[in-house]
Amino acid sequence: MVALNSYSTTKEGVTAEVVYIKDLKTLKEQNLKGKIVFVESSPASVFQKAVIEGGALGVLSYSNPNYLQP
Repeated sequence: MVALNSYSTTKEGVTAEVVYIKDLKTLKEQNLKGKIVFVESSPASVFQKAVIEGGALGVLSYSNPNYLQP
């Protein structure tokens, strides 16, 4: 699924380090400039702080709500 308001990449694509953020409270402490942020949360919950404020190239997310877990 593509998140609402996602940006397109160039035809060449993007290569960058992926940084796993386990605790969203530490997001502002991380050096995210030029990196891709991976979170187990909704992308909307980190987009502003990671991409707009932190300079990350993008956000990858995995969100498996309790009602979908076995």
